Amino acid sequence: MLKASEVAESKGTPGIYVYTLPHYVRYPVDPDTGKTFLKVGHSAKDAYYRAGSAGRLTALPEEPILLRIYAVDESAAAEKKFHAWLRDADHMAARTKRAGAEWFLTSTKFLDRIAQSLNLQIEVINEFDAGDA
Repeated sequence: MLKASEVAESKGTPGIYVYTLPHYVRYPVDPDTGKTFLKVGHSAKDAYYRAGSAGRLTALPEEPILLRIYAVDESAAAEKKFHAWLRDADHMAARTKRAGAEWFLTSTKFLDRIAQSLNLQIEVINEFDAGDA
């Protein structure tokens, strides 16, 4: 999974990116629905910069795994739409003073549906089913 993330990140595709931590792949929060904690963010520059910098700046305990890239030029506007859909569907993660606002309790299935609704191409970098190691 990490190798696939590195290959995709090296392309430098701007847009919406989705990543998670290996722990959440191994132990999804809700295995029956596939919902787990996913970070949904954007970068006008490239997904590698955002995912890589997030890991360094927030001192994540594991290397993040890139799951999806939804290429889009207007990434900030698209991110707002993704976040609005996630809030409206009550896919919010618990908010704390230290938790980032881009983490959601959701699934790639739901995020792919949002991308389809916005006519965005879905680039699957890593796929997992609930409970995959």
